[in-house]
Amino acid sequence: MKPEEKKRPGNVPRLLLFGTGILFLLSALVFNEFLMSLIARILRGNGLNPVEVGKVRGSQLTLFIIAIIFFAFSTGIEKIRPLKTLFRHRLAANLLLSFLTLFTPITILELTLRPLYHKQKTTIYIEDDDLGWRLKPNSRDVWGGVRVEINGKGLRGPELAYVKKPGVKRILYLGDSVTFGYRLKHDAETYPHLIEKRLEQGRWPEIETINAGVGGYSPWQEHLYLVREGMKYEPDLVTVSFILNDVTEKLELSRFGGSGRGFQLTMQVASKLDRFLSRSAILYFVKKLRARIRFGRDVQEGAARQEILNVETLVAKPGDQIDEAWKMTLLNLENIYSTCKAADIPVLLIIFPYAFQFEDPAAMSRPQEIVKEHASKNGIPYVDLLPHLSTLLEAEDKPTSTLFLDANHPSFEGNRAISEIVAGFIEEKKLLR
Repeated sequence: MKPEEKKRPGNVPRLLLFGTGILFLLSALVFNEFLMSLIARILRGNGLNPVEVGKVRGSQLTLFIIAIIFFAFSTGIEKIRPLKTLFRHRLAANLLLSFLTLFTPITILELTLRPLYHKQKTTIYIEDDDLGWRLKPNSRDVWGGVRVEINGKGLRGPELAYVKKPGVKRILYLGDSVTFGYRLKHDAETYPHLIEKRLEQGRWPEIETINAGVGGYSPWQEHLYLVREGMKYEPDLVTVSFILNDVTEKLELSRFGGSGRGFQLTMQVASKLDRFLSRSAILYFVKKLRARIRFGRDVQEGAARQEILNVETLVAKPGDQIDEAWKMTLLNLENIYSTCKAADIPVLLIIFPYAFQFEDPAAMSRPQEIVKEHASKNGIPYVDLLPHLSTLLEAEDKPTSTLFLDANHPSFEGNRAISEIVAGFIEEKKLLR
C-alpha cells in the first residue's frame, strides 16, 4: 500500500467535519433577523414580532456554536491519538459521512424554521365532559413560552383549602387566559394577585385570591366552574373578566356548531412520542404545508367565516350576523350574576380591551357598551378598562405595547395598571363587606 493511500482515510473525516463546520458557519451568517423578516413577510404578509426576533438570534447563536464544535472535532482528529486511530478505518469514515448527510440539513432546517414554525405542546390541560377542558391538577410545563405550575385544585397560584379561615376575605376571579396570566412567568405578576397586595395595604389585613382563569374559557364555562367548584371557596367577591372574544370564540367548538375541540386540547400532549414530535419545527411546517395543499379552498372559506366572527368585525359591525352569539354570551353572564345573587355574593364585571381598540377608543367601544348596558340592567357594577388605560397611555405618552404582550394579553406593567384600577374601584364601591 502506498503511503498516500494509507493517509487518505484519516484525512476524509477531518475534511468532512471541517466542511460541515463551514456549512453551519455560513448558515449562521445568512440566517439573520433581516432575511427572516423578509421571508416572513413573503410567507405570512407580516414581519417578525419581538419574540420571533429573539428566537432568530437564539438559532443563529446555536448555529455558530455547532460550527465551532465541528471545527474543534476536525482539529481533534489530528491532535488526539484515539480519534486519529479510530478514523483511519474506512468504516468509521463512511459512518461519519452517513451521519453528517442526515444531521446537517435536518439541524439547519430545524433551527431556521423554528422561529416561524414552532408550536410546543403542553401537559397542563385535561379533557372535561362538561367544561370541554380544564387545568390538570399538580402539573408543571411550558405554556405560552414560560413554565407554569398548576396546584392540586387545578388552578394557577397558591393552593387554598375550600374552608375559609375566620377574618379572611376571598376574591374569586373567573376568566380566561388574560386572568390566568398567559405568557407571564410568575402567578404573582397576574392582576388578581396584584390586587390582593394592593388591597392588603388598605383596610383588609388578609386577602386570599382564587385565580380561576383558564385559557380559552368563555362565560358558559366560567358559570359551570362557579357552580361546580368556585362556590366551595366561600368567596366574598366574584369578579368576571369579559374579553371581546368571549362572544365569538365558543362558536369554533363542536358543541356550538363548530368543528373544533378547543385550542387547549389541540395543544395537549397525547403521548411521549407526540411530545417529541411536537417540538419539531420541520414537522409543524410540513403539516401546515399539507393542510394548504389538501384543504386550501376549505381553509380560505374557513378564514372568511372566521373573519365575520373575529373581534375586529365585532367592533366594526356589532350585532351583524352574530346576534345569536351575543344572546348566548349575555345569558351566560346573567347566569353567573344570578348564581352569585342567590348566595348574596357581590359581583364585579371587569371589561378588558383589545390592543387595536386604543387606535380610536371612542369609535371602537361598542362591544363594551353592550356589556355595560346589560350589567346595569342586572345591577352589576363594572370597570371598563378601555378608557382608563387609554387615559394612562396618553398621560404617560407610552405606546400600547408597554401594556400588552400581544393582541389582548396584558404585560406585567399592564397587569399592574389594571390591578390599581380594579382595587381602587373595589375600595371605592365597598364591594368587600
